[in-house]
Amino acid sequence: MRRVRIFAFIRVLISPIVRLYNLFLAFKHEQIINQAGTPQTCMLKRMIHDQLGLDVDIVEDTGLPNDFIVKVSSQQLDKERQLVALVNKYKQAGKSFSLNNSAVVYTQTWGGFICEQQIMSQTWGGFICEQAGKRLNTITANSIHEGNQFEITVQPTYSPVTIQIVVGIRNSLYGNAYTTIITYSNDTSYPDEQLLTVEYEAGDLVTDMHLVVESDDNYDYKLITNITN
Repeated sequence: MRRVRIFAFIRVLISPIVRLYNLFLAFKHEQIINQAGTPQTCMLKRMIHDQLGLDVDIVEDTGLPNDFIVKVSSQQLDKERQLVALVNKYKQAGKSFSLNNSAVVYTQTWGGFICEQQIMSQTWGGFICEQAGKRLNTITANSIHEGNQFEITVQPTYSPVTIQIVVGIRNSLYGNAYTTIITYSNDTSYPDEQLLTVEYEAGDLVTDMHLVVESDDNYDYKLITNITN
């Protein structure tokens, strides 16, 4: 009886040492596995199963953006985080992966109406040459029969300008026709209104007035005529 008691007492005293030794053996075994770990699919699956108790499936992905997919079914989020850390530790450098946990399902219901807003953007494909539009300059030309002369007055809306107005005069007695050209100048000394006096013979008539130049660098021109014979 004395020996049994002494032996039991000694076992109680050395039990912490036995426990520490068993922990050391478990740590040694774990480190051997860790050191032998490689990025091979079979080795990754074994290490995940041994350390986390999870059965996973590793399949190849397209590489855009991930190189492989780790498929697992687990509702323990803490183990999911450990799984990600373990794969990051042993996967090949430069490779990326995604985790597919079939046990986690996300659902969403809308609580009200949603206002959708579309944003559109535009970029220029090249340089753009901007050109300002020209102002419309109205030219008023009046032909008045005074005695033996035709008085033709020309009044522009904006002056000075460079413009030519052709005045056609027909002689009804002889059937001949000739033209007189009124020329405006950009010279600022010109008055706003020009007067042209045309000598005529019996039977002469002013039959037409029209523009020779319809635009210049500054204006587009429009002619309004009033012919009185």
